[in-house]
Amino acid sequence: MKLLGEEVAVDCMAQRDRAWGPRRDNRQPRVAYVYGATSSTNAFLAVSAQKKGGPDNIFTGYYMHEGTWAKMVSGRREVDRDALGRVAHVRIDGTDELGRSLQVEGETVSRLFITAYPSMVVINSLTRFVLNGEECWGEDQDTWSPRRWRDFKATLRAARDDGYNATPHASAAAGCLRSRVTRRRALSSAGRSLAFLVRVLQIVEAGPGAR
Repeated sequence: MKLLGEEVAVDCMAQRDRAWGPRRDNRQPRVAYVYGATSSTNAFLAVSAQKKGGPDNIFTGYYMHEGTWAKMVSGRREVDRDALGRVAHVRIDGTDELGRSLQVEGETVSRLFITAYPSMVVINSLTRFVLNGEECWGEDQDTWSPRRWRDFKATLRAARDDGYNATPHASAAAGCLRSRVTRRRALSSAGRSLAFLVRVLQIVEAGPGAR
């Protein structure tokens, strides 16, 4: 491939995402779609979901080792995030239906933000994994609803304003600071309500014709 005059060799395996099905434009859950491949006979896919701030549990996917394919039945995805909330490091620890263990780690090298439809934001990161001791290229697709992504970014801004170092465990910082952001919003709302009440009392005391 030639990019801006530079020859770039394309010499790794890739997986085609063919996740067909209905796409309802409603509340998007926190999910992740992580895959990698070293050859046509060694590859993995881990699809996980996170509910109400809990662990990022793998609920489907597959593991193919030396040509033997089996469905993933359990496991967990864990990530470290940079100061901007983007995935910097990802770990997959799971088990397939044959009882085999899948343990893989990866570092993201580049990323693309995609709004697939109004209720979905995907941070799609090219990732260099290590699978069974071999270099393995793939992707980490970090999926959010726009509202949750905005709230998460707000916690990171609050962390920076308070001098809190959110790198590399920004997701943990978000959980610790969420209540603080909520309190700030509540105080701001209370302040507006108080100001409105004071104005109403001023109008009442001033009598008819006051504005």
